[in-house]
Amino acid sequence: MEIHPLPGGGLLVEHIPAALVTILRTVPAILSGLDPYSEGPLFPRAFEDDEEEAQWKRYARPDLAHLFQTRLEVIAGDLAGMELQEDGCGPGEEESFRLVIPAGHEAAWLAGLNAVRLFIYTKLKFSPEEMKLEPQELEDPAKALALFEIQALAVFQQAILESTQG
Repeated sequence: MEIHPLPGGGLLVEHIPAALVTILRTVPAILSGLDPYSEGPLFPRAFEDDEEEAQWKRYARPDLAHLFQTRLEVIAGDLAGMELQEDGCGPGEEESFRLVIPAGHEAAWLAGLNAVRLFIYTKLKFSPEEMKLEPQELEDPAKALALFEIQALAVFQQAILESTQG
């Protein structure tokens, strides 16, 4: 996988392996299933005091929900434009894909990928010790696949982050 800055901003991600594309295509569905009004690891309680928490929910949560929905729409829209990379599909070569992340969309991607990784971690109740393992070291096949997905999304997230800092 290669990431190149685009003139005028944004990123061109090339040679994305088909396995990573499959995982990336699940991101909008996972994000759309998350409720920014619920409490939990993704949207923790902001205040210990019940009255302050109620005020925060009344005034801040609608903005949070709107921001969350905007990130979902940005990622889904960018993924809709992903295309098969013709020069990466020669005989014996794995399919690869190309994705443009327009200028200004990087933050939505970073936040969205982080939310999905945290959701998977929480849903499958990973321990910190399990997160240090390689997927093939886990006995539970569902957890092994989930850990692979978390790691793949982390690699993609890191590549975007490094590309925006350089």
